Amino acid sequence: MEKKKINFGIIGTGHIGNYHIQQALNIKNINLVGVFDIISSQANKIAKKYKVKAFNSIDALLDMCDAVSVASPAQTHYTIAKQALKYSCHLFIEKPITTNVEEARDIIQLANRLNLKVQVGHIERFNPIIVDFTQKYNKVNPLFIESHRLAPFNIRGTDTDVILDLMIHDIDLILFFVSSEIKKVEASGVSVLSDSLDMVNARLSFQNGCIANLTASRISDKPLRKLRLFEKRQYVSMDLQKNTGSIYNVLNSQKISPKGSILKLKNKHILLKELVAKPSNALFEELVSFINSIQNAKTPAVSAVDGKKAIELAILIKDKINEQKK
Repeated sequence: MEKKKINFGIIGTGHIGNYHIQQALNIKNINLVGVFDIISSQANKIAKKYKVKAFNSIDALLDMCDAVSVASPAQTHYTIAKQALKYSCHLFIEKPITTNVEEARDIIQLANRLNLKVQVGHIERFNPIIVDFTQKYNKVNPLFIESHRLAPFNIRGTDTDVILDLMIHDIDLILFFVSSEIKKVEASGVSVLSDSLDMVNARLSFQNGCIANLTASRISDKPLRKLRLFEKRQYVSMDLQKNTGSIYNVLNSQKISPKGSILKLKNKHILLKELVAKPSNALFEELVSFINSIQNAKTPAVSAVDGKKAIELAILIKDKINEQKK
C-alpha cells in the first residue's frame, strides 16, 4: 500500500534552501506545498524558478504543512522551530539545531510533548563513504580519531564561527563513533578574515580513553574533508569530499596468504580493503530518511538529541578558547 504523501514546506530560500527545494521535488513521498523567506523578493524569485508557491507569511505556509525544512540562518532556528511545532509540523532543521543548549533542549521537550519528529541536518552521516563504512562495520572502538575540514573563505558562512559552520559536522561524526562521555576538552582558535573564529583546533579526551583531534578552517586555498579512525588492529582513512576510503587491518601472518598483504612486519601482515561508496546525494538521502521516520513512526536517523549533544560540545570548545583570551 502506497504511503500518503507528506505536505512539505521549506523555510529559507537562500543557498541551502535552494538545494532543499531541488531535492524535495525529486522525492516521491513529498508534496511540496511551497516556500517562505523573510525576504519576499528572494522567495518569489526561487518559487518562480522551481514553479512552486511562495507564501507571504510563515503562518500561512505552516498551516498547510505536515512537515517543514528549516534552512534559514542558525540564529533563527529556535524561533521558527517553536512556531512550526505549534502548528503540529514535523521538523527537519539544518545544522546546528540551535545556537545554544537551552534552546535545543526546549525544542526536544516541545516535540516530545506533541509527539512530533525532529531531524537535524548533520549531512555527513549520509555521506556515501560513511554509509558504506557503518554498514560494514557497525561496531567500532576507536582509540584515536583525527579530522580535518578546510574550506576557502566565503562571506556567506560568517554569520556563525567556524565551529558551528564547519567543525560541527565532525563533532557529530565523532560523537556518533565514540560511545563514551567527554572527559576533557582543549582548544585554540583565531579570527583572521571575519569577526568570529575562522580557524580552530580541538582535542577531545573521552572517558573510555579515546582521543579525538579536530581541525577546522575556512581560510584554506583548497577544500579538504578527511576523517581517520585508529583502532587496536585497524586503521580507517576516509576522504569525505572524494567519497573514497581505505581500511588497514593488522592480522597474524599465519591467518592469511602472503599475497593478500600489502606490508609484512615480522610476524604480522597489514591488509588493505577499499571502501566502495555507492553514488548518492546526501541531502536527498537525509530528507528521504526524515520522511520515512514520519511515515513509519521511527526515531529520525539524526535526532534532536544528537543535535543537542553536538551543539553542547561545540559551545564547550568555544568556551575553552574564550577562557584563554581572559
